[in-house]
Amino acid sequence: MEKIFVKVCILFPLCFIIYSDLPAQQYSFKLLTFFGKVDHRASITETWKKVQTGENLEGDSELRLDKNSYAALLYNDGRTMEMMNEGIFNIKELERNIKNSKMSVTQKFANFIAEEIIIDKSKGKTMKELAAVVRVKPNHIESAIPSFTS
Repeated sequence: MEKIFVKVCILFPLCFIIYSDLPAQQYSFKLLTFFGKVDHRASITETWKKVQTGENLEGDSELRLDKNSYAALLYNDGRTMEMMNEGIFNIKELERNIKNSKMSVTQKFANFIAEEIIIDKSKGKTMKELAAVVRVKPNHIESAIPSFTS
């Protein structure tokens, strides 16, 4: 009986830790790229700050685009969103909109490319796929001297 109790006391917290979402590691959007004047603020009480590529945009954040500005955002599930309209955008509202939208073929392709880049493969397999294999004879040194001279 004590062994079962000990196992439950160990397994329950372990399962809780493994299967729970840790909010410190989650973000709603990540800024892929931007052009023009694009600012953000973490909450309504803070001042506007210039964005940086790769910055995480979370919960109560807002994004401000000026005229002729552009921002590309990456949602946490891999979907992308382009913003070209002038205005102030609430991140929660953008998150709600992207959850209701379906994935386009372009977004699926972008996810595929991202997965291919991120997945750790053996170097030899990747080289074969990309036709980047260079084969030489063992212990053979290539010289620039022509083989037939007169």
